Amino acid sequence: MTQTETVLAELRELALERGYESPFTTQVEFEKWADKVAPRVQFDPTLGARFTHAARRVRSAYALGSNPLGSINEAIGLLNQAILTLEGQLRTSQTVTPVAAPPELPAPLELPPKITLKWLYAHAPVSFYSWYFGLLVAAFLAGIAVTELPLYQALRPSTAESKPGGTVAPLAAQQQATSASSTK
Repeated sequence: MTQTETVLAELRELALERGYESPFTTQVEFEKWADKVAPRVQFDPTLGARFTHAARRVRSAYALGSNPLGSINEAIGLLNQAILTLEGQLRTSQTVTPVAAPPELPAPLELPPKITLKWLYAHAPVSFYSWYFGLLVAAFLAGIAVTELPLYQALRPSTAESKPGGTVAPLAAQQQATSASSTK
């Protein structure tokens, strides 16, 4: 008898039916039952943790003087789930399933000596293009945002200074005209 079969037999002995009345007359009876069940359901960590949590809720209900029936039924249901899980494991371990050969992988993509636009168009996924154009748009918008910063405005040369032999800005021309007329 394997260890799985032994644990399954022990859990079947501890199995109870869910019901409208508690199968335990006292908290001590439940504690003794839970102490026997808890280590046997630890083969599945999720079931073990859920069973432990349900047992804690039963203890809390008894301590608060409320009805622990819902948590007791949950603990019983988790024990029944553990039994079904072990039965399923035994069934699958007894039936031999043929192992299929792993699928053959496609040949790796070889890079050409020179990557051209035609090669990229044929081999790059659509997500590459969406990322590429997204980065271009982001860079463009970032450039526009930078030109609006006060620091950039202060560092940028004025229009007349930036063009050799350029025209004087309209505001500067108006200021020169008013200063020339006032000096006459």
